[in-house]
Amino acid sequence: MRFQVLSCILIAAVGMLCYSFRTVPLKLSGTAFELIDISQPFDPNSYQQIFENPIVACPGEGFICKIVIPLTDIYASGTYVGKPKVDIQTPTLNELSDQLTTVMNTIGTPSTFGNRTIYETNEF
Repeated sequence: MRFQVLSCILIAAVGMLCYSFRTVPLKLSGTAFELIDISQPFDPNSYQQIFENPIVACPGEGFICKIVIPLTDIYASGTYVGKPKVDIQTPTLNELSDQLTTVMNTIGTPSTFGNRTIYETNEF
């Protein structure tokens, strides 16, 4: 009987140990884009979609590096189809372009605005 209890405990411990070393895939809350031309953060063509962890590739702060945005912030048609809506500037508050401006003028990264996350870098 003791052997069966010890065997069960050993099997459970091995199972928990194996489970703790499993890799968890990156789950973003939106679509990630990298700013390719750092001097043009309000040009949709300056961004390309990425499939990597934006935190790892964006050290420091000072310049927009990567953004993670919901599908509603991506052009579905027209000239900029598939690109982020970073060029829209209207009197409406909390647009993506407003939040990019806020991030560029404040310290701290990443900056989260609801379901948008903006990462900065200190590398130009």
